[in-house]
Amino acid sequence: MENGLAIYGSFIKDIKDLIYRRQYEAMKKVNSELMLLYWEIGEEIERKQREKGWGKSVVEILSMELQKEFPGVKGFSARNLWFMRQFYVEYSDNLILKPIVSELQSANLPPLVGESGMGAYDDEV
Repeated sequence: MENGLAIYGSFIKDIKDLIYRRQYEAMKKVNSELMLLYWEIGEEIERKQREKGWGKSVVEILSMELQKEFPGVKGFSARNLWFMRQFYVEYSDNLILKPIVSELQSANLPPLVGESGMGAYDDEV
């Protein structure tokens, strides 16, 4: 077996490096999509509260409904939804962040596979 490793060592290293690079690229895409998701959820909560005069209960109800709909996905606690709203409110007027959010919204990213296993904010944070 060692003889095979000597012969194929460079090839094996190249394949391992390829896997690591692609895993890293996949993580970046997932993170971009999650950031956009958090932004949009925060934006929707803020907009509904402003336009319709909804209070705090909308976040509590939304949290319960999202946890029922996505039982294996962490990150939809009321606390985290408030963080998403705060994220949007704090940075919606940020001149540096706005182009990045626009770029994420218009990016032609492929759909995520197995999205239901992806956690949003960890509720323990």
